[in-house]
Amino acid sequence: MTTVRFSEDLRSTIGIKAKKIFQERIEEAEVAPDNWAGNIYDLAFKDTKKMMYDLPKGYFRIQQNLNFNGFRGTGWDESFNRVARLSWQNLDEKTDQSNYRRFPYDMSETDNESLGLTGVVRSSGWTLNTDDPRWRDIKEEYREWCQKIHTLEQEQKMFVDGVKEVINAYSTLAPALKAWPALWDLIPEEKKEKHREVLVRTKASETAKNLAEEVDLSKLTGHVTANKLTR
Repeated sequence: MTTVRFSEDLRSTIGIKAKKIFQERIEEAEVAPDNWAGNIYDLAFKDTKKMMYDLPKGYFRIQQNLNFNGFRGTGWDESFNRVARLSWQNLDEKTDQSNYRRFPYDMSETDNESLGLTGVVRSSGWTLNTDDPRWRDIKEEYREWCQKIHTLEQEQKMFVDGVKEVINAYSTLAPALKAWPALWDLIPEEKKEKHREVLVRTKASETAKNLAEEVDLSKLTGHVTANKLTR
């Protein structure tokens, strides 16, 4: 009798589909607040912005985006940092183009203190000095933003690990589906068709009982169901 076996390719496909259940939520969380770009720029150049815009724009580099690399300084865990791709949302009339800002052509570490930055200074990517008081509000917003992404990624990992425990506990699809029916939504269509052709005679085994003790199958099912409802 033909059966659908868990090949490495099938296990990999299921793992990828399980990961995608969280991916849209993570990508939405990774969108940085619109006001960060303007606030960071205005606070960094608060003492020189007017002078910069009083000069011809040819003296400056014109940019539309800025990579916000996070913070560095006292008590800050740099492994927590996430790169946020920022862009300006409002019209800057003095550049004669919308959504652009002026930056000095030459930025070096000597500019750190005046700009509230730290490390190697590049116009394309900034790391803010956590000890500079001008960043107090943005620092807390950034911490919450990073934490939200981190939490979703941890939930994603737990879900994917749980799914892998299910599919690694069996050599064929039928008993795995008996143990956890929601697995069906993670199966590629061609395998579903093959499974429909199979006359399943296998009874749920002791493996299902042991698996239920190790993996919270109801929680896994909840994530799959929630994903279907938000499509």
